[in-house]
Amino acid sequence: MNKLNKLRNFVTIVEKQSFTEAAKVLHQSLPSTSRQLSELEEEIGNNLLIRDTRSLMLTEFGHIYYEEAKGLLRHYDDLESLAFLHKKEPEGTLKILAPAYAINKYIVPYISEFRTLYPKITPVLEVAERIPRLHSEDVDICMAIALTMEQVEENTRDVVKKFMFKITGVLCCTPEYARIHGIPKTRDEIKNHPYITHTIRSNPKSLRLKGENLILEPYLYVNSAQTMIACTKNHIGIMQCLSSYIKDELESGELIEILPELSPDADFYMYYKKVRYLEPKVGKFVDFIFSKQISS
Repeated sequence: MNKLNKLRNFVTIVEKQSFTEAAKVLHQSLPSTSRQLSELEEEIGNNLLIRDTRSLMLTEFGHIYYEEAKGLLRHYDDLESLAFLHKKEPEGTLKILAPAYAINKYIVPYISEFRTLYPKITPVLEVAERIPRLHSEDVDICMAIALTMEQVEENTRDVVKKFMFKITGVLCCTPEYARIHGIPKTRDEIKNHPYITHTIRSNPKSLRLKGENLILEPYLYVNSAQTMIACTKNHIGIMQCLSSYIKDELESGELIEILPELSPDADFYMYYKKVRYLEPKVGKFVDFIFSKQISS
């Protein structure tokens, strides 16, 4: 087991490209992380990493050892999952990462029922607008829009994605902003308006529209959908936001849609690790959520 821990320590350092970040992921001290790597190198009689003040690089042997270690750990994790399958009752902590909207609409209303069915599974809800590395972070399930997953092929290799629903990206502003500045009537006129964008997007300067995307120089970058909405409500500029996030504002007239004929559709997915034997806590939760009526 000690050797497995050292291998996992080594693989995590490589994947995070940082001793500090690896220590955080593995919930251990920085000195312990460094020491385990040194001990592993001493045991195998080869250097695995070239360290300098700016970066970490695998040695030639390190590349080979890293790939083999990843495979070994994957097989070990599969065996652990298989052991879980033979437990009478699913158990364990289940960490779910998703934007606030998805957490509040698709998980919170059903938590009590799920806990009643599976009292030994403890959900941990992390509200975040980011894409995790499912195989190296302590995250079991991620919910995200496909539009924001374009940039994360490396983060989501060997994952299962299950379609949840379609959603529309709405370009909008406030009536007050429209009164003062007018609103764009064509695709090209959008360039004349201050654009508020979200940093999670694969290219924050690219406005996704039907037909062809538009490259803009954003007026403001934010990393929160709620902050982006707040900025727009304060007449700072125009934004593109998921329709479900601003349903009430659109219905009340607090926000108005711009060029609806150009609004793109996107798919919303649930993501989890692709493993030979799915952990029961994950499988039970996925089946439970998809047994409900899911719509945007």
